[in-house]
Amino acid sequence: MLSSVALRDPEVAIRLRAVAALSVLGALEPCAAVAMADVELVVRQVTTEALGTAGAAQALHALCLCDAEPVVRGAAIEWLGRLGHVTLLARALADSHAEHRLRAVALVGSLATASSSAAVKLAAALKLAEAATADAE
Repeated sequence: MLSSVALRDPEVAIRLRAVAALSVLGALEPCAAVAMADVELVVRQVTTEALGTAGAAQALHALCLCDAEPVVRGAAIEWLGRLGHVTLLARALADSHAEHRLRAVALVGSLATASSSAAVKLAAALKLAEAATADAE
């Protein structure tokens, strides 16, 4: 597939153009795993933003929240909040960076106030975070 070839090009500029083109065509999500495995931070950042813009919450959750770089995880947390995905934000409540955990709690809290069903999801998410924290200690 041409897209996966372009995403593996040795030139960063080509890979960035491939992410942009796939995003415009609405075809980034199936190739996102390749882009999120890129060694260059800028490619992963652009991919995260493109996935967020496309509303690809599942891909943000599965691929971006586990990135080694805090800036990528932070962007994914913001997008999941904008997209209103309380349950997908639960993973961020166990992030290694305190700022990310606090932001996730704030986003989940703001979403919970907007919806009573979100409050139930918040309680479940907090239980998951507590369990993850207990396991880490």
